[in-house]
Amino acid sequence: MGVFSVFGSGKGKKEKANDGAAYYRRLAAGFAAAKYVCLLLCLGLVLCGFSFRTDEINADNFNYLLNYLGEGETKATVYNTIYFDDNETNGFAVVRGDFAVVNDSGSAVYTLAGDRRSVDSALRFEDPQVLSGTKFMYIYDIGGTELVIKSALETVSTLRFDYPIRGAAATEGGYLAVICEEKTSRSSVYVYDDSFRTIYDCAYGSLYTVSADLDETARRLVTVSVSAEGGQFVSTLLLYSLDAEEPIARQVIEGEYPYKAAFCEGGILLLTDRGLRLYGADGGETASVPFGDAGISAFDIGDRYFVRQYPVSALSSAVEVEVYDSVDGSLVLSRTFPEGTRLAKSGGGYLFTVSDGTFTATEIESGKEVTAQTDGEVLDVLEIEEGKLLAVSKGRASVLDYGALFAAEEEESWAQS
Repeated sequence: MGVFSVFGSGKGKKEKANDGAAYYRRLAAGFAAAKYVCLLLCLGLVLCGFSFRTDEINADNFNYLLNYLGEGETKATVYNTIYFDDNETNGFAVVRGDFAVVNDSGSAVYTLAGDRRSVDSALRFEDPQVLSGTKFMYIYDIGGTELVIKSALETVSTLRFDYPIRGAAATEGGYLAVICEEKTSRSSVYVYDDSFRTIYDCAYGSLYTVSADLDETARRLVTVSVSAEGGQFVSTLLLYSLDAEEPIARQVIEGEYPYKAAFCEGGILLLTDRGLRLYGADGGETASVPFGDAGISAFDIGDRYFVRQYPVSALSSAVEVEVYDSVDGSLVLSRTFPEGTRLAKSGGGYLFTVSDGTFTATEIESGKEVTAQTDGEVLDVLEIEEGKLLAVSKGRASVLDYGALFAAEEEESWAQS
């Protein structure tokens, strides 16, 4: 071995370096090729979507996607007036903090800042009925055979039936109950989970099912049906556990026509043309409120309270609005409106009314109230967050901060004391 052989010639190291460089060049070329293949696939997917799915993929939906990617799930901090097409068939809903308008020309979704996020002009219903939950809205026609499930952005699924739909109910978590006719039954009820799979069904033979509801845990179903015996109506209330085939409770009410059955904070609520009945978790009756000769002209079922409206006199437009506790059926609030009401509904412990161009929010337990003048004829008010409503009129909607009105009223009372 020579004296300087320890340093070597360096030839082996150069060969290894050249091999490493070639490997990384091949790797870079592979990544570049994969990038271009992915870009071509994305371009092909977009072209295919615009060519064959124009009913669901359009410029408005792309605009929504860009807005969503930029904003995430953050709430709007700026509220602006929302403008939309006035239509006699308009139905309204709030979906994931956005405002949805559905009519016989399609559907559109707007941010609370007034921007249109998506539109679906292919959606066609004569007189659409709209339900909404935390994730989806559900659109159908009474007497139609399709129920469309949409997010704020797109159509998620469509349920198709062989016979007409007569009603539906949805939970916040995405479970759905649908009443429809069948060939061998005057009415049947189907229950779907949040993946739109049928998990329960029941048929009613000659009974005509008027209303159905699911509790928020989606473990129980209540239905009310009507039949005629001896020249009078007979209402049949049935309570089911979705783990069992047979009903766990049955109530039969003679001489009353049913309007609505719903789960409430106290258990189950049944509304008929003659009165309000409350049932416990086991299906046993706990309270009743007869309406007498005054009857009922309009109603609202809220998270805790039942709101009843009825005319004070046949000779005037005056209306009495009464609020009942759904736990024990007690009357907790009563107000008379000499000019009548456009609407009366409850939510979050408040009664909201619109009468003669004036919006009133009343704290049900204390009776405290605040008022504000409305801009246009208010058709509905929708809860968007604590202390704020979306007041919807013909062709536009704007946020009404009733929480701020109560805060200002309280500050004024402190200043005067």
